[in-house]
Amino acid sequence: MFDILYYADKLEEIVARTYFRQMMKGLEAVHKAGIAHRDLKPQNLLLDVNFCIKITDFGLSKIMETEQDRIMKTTYVGTRGYQAPELLKNQKYTNACDVFSMGVVLFILLAGYPPFEAAHKTDKWYKPIAQGDYSKFWHVHRGAKISDDAKDLMEKMLHYRPSKRAKVMDILEHKWFKGDVLKDSELKERIIGRFAQARENRKKDAKKVKDLIESEHQRDVVPYKPALETRPADLVPMSVKLRSLTPFFTREAPYTAIWSINNVLLTQCKMITDFNQEAHPHKLKCKAKQAVPDVDNPEIVHEFMHEFSVQAYQDPDSVYSLIHIQPLHIPDSFQWRRVYKTIMEEIFKYDILVGREPAIVQEEGSRCLQALKAQTAAQTDQDDQKDDDSANPAVCEPADTNTAASTAADAVQSENAIQVGLVYSERRAREHSDPPPSQKGPIDEKVFTLPIHNC
Repeated sequence: MFDILYYADKLEEIVARTYFRQMMKGLEAVHKAGIAHRDLKPQNLLLDVNFCIKITDFGLSKIMETEQDRIMKTTYVGTRGYQAPELLKNQKYTNACDVFSMGVVLFILLAGYPPFEAAHKTDKWYKPIAQGDYSKFWHVHRGAKISDDAKDLMEKMLHYRPSKRAKVMDILEHKWFKGDVLKDSELKERIIGRFAQARENRKKDAKKVKDLIESEHQRDVVPYKPALETRPADLVPMSVKLRSLTPFFTREAPYTAIWSINNVLLTQCKMITDFNQEAHPHKLKCKAKQAVPDVDNPEIVHEFMHEFSVQAYQDPDSVYSLIHIQPLHIPDSFQWRRVYKTIMEEIFKYDILVGREPAIVQEEGSRCLQALKAQTAAQTDQDDQKDDDSANPAVCEPADTNTAASTAADAVQSENAIQVGLVYSERRAREHSDPPPSQKGPIDEKVFTLPIHNC
């Protein structure tokens, strides 16, 4: 199913409904058997010889043998983009997380691209849903041309609060779900053409696979192990998060980010890395050898061996993970700054980190942007009040000089604070006018998005 969605166009509504009905019937059987899948996504929906769906990969599933098992606590399951909000918030959850994942899959079936990056309030695509502003969410995705009945069903499935999310039985009784579907023979006739289209497009994409194979043979690059994606990273120490300019945000899973950075440092920067991914999948140690000609005598070359570590952390306050580069042994701090700049410029070429600013600058910029918006709104309210007072002079009250002085001081303080993250604030403001995820590619699948493919 993933190949068809990734390499072909979106499905017709009747085809999408046919597949969705098969998926929900399968999920109904899974839940009745006392199992929560916890990792539903197109990659785990396989097609048989008749192009009918089979739910697979129960490696992260939970068998609920007792009533207490229905409340689950293990939140490092699932795949980014398909995880329910309660998992991202590290809260207890039920098999309602499977309904949420199916809602994401249904959106992809009908639109051809994901609805958001992650179901978190900080995600600008999911934020309208979290706030209950569905009209704003659908306005962003108006180009997908999804029917009103399908929208209503997805709103119920993607609800921010699991207690208000649709149950499986609710979905089976929904108006859109009960619409026309195709017979198995008709489905095969409709989908086989898309299957052929997907195979042809995948052949054209063979260069990515070839690059990956070649890169894994360069300098003994360690093979990628998907099973390590779900292993949780350590929580970020506050000393690292608040006092350093070297942590950066990443959209990738902690292991994926470290694996990708390791390959970039090996293949592009030609550095020596120590990456024991089984024992320490979220940390690697590096050595960067640097040769610097002497200023007075260019024939004399000074060699420096800089040692540093790269570690990924979980950030409980953000949907993103953190990447921290920590110097270990730096023989010359000035030369290390040059090496560090080279490293970061190379990593920035690939889609590993979120932006080029350190995490603390991004967070400060976001807060300053909110302060600027609040200050603007307050000033607008004051101007409106002045207009009202001018129109009704009889009810005007004398100005409070103390309040006016306090407001002026607050304005100066706010202006100074806003300047701290002004550059990032402006960038974030521009990001709010970005196109929806449809412009970024259909589905975030590791085998197609790992930075090493471009190396």
